[in-house]
Amino acid sequence: MKGNIGWVSNYREPFLDMRVQEVIEIVQTQKNDMKIEAILQTFSLMALRHQAVNTLSDGEFMRLMLARVTAQDPLLFLLDEPDAHLDFYYKQELKDIVASWLKQGKVVIYSTHDESWVQNAQQVWWIEAGNVQLQSPGQFEFQKNRN
Repeated sequence: MKGNIGWVSNYREPFLDMRVQEVIEIVQTQKNDMKIEAILQTFSLMALRHQAVNTLSDGEFMRLMLARVTAQDPLLFLLDEPDAHLDFYYKQELKDIVASWLKQGKVVIYSTHDESWVQNAQQVWWIEAGNVQLQSPGQFEFQKNRN
């Protein structure tokens, strides 16, 4: 799957003097202005397209990282807390975007602390104290950490 995996972390990567649109452009093998416009629109980044990346809020930065991975068009998305720093509106929007990736036949694996994501999952891997349990979303209940 080399080259077909898209990774998004909630770690804030340094982008020096780059602009929002440039971050999306550099991951494309062939520049496609219409695709860039659509991705900027999808992630509500049109008004920020010429803004320096280092001036973005944490939520804007997360949307940019999700836009960047979308531009890569991977078969498999690995998302580490993809809704971190997003407000309610963008969390709902992201769920719709993930649903569209799944309809396109993409695979999406994500880590989360948000119970609402679990309801849309096909499988849940609960990891606690080094133990992994596989559960169906219907059986899954978040447990309070006893520590």
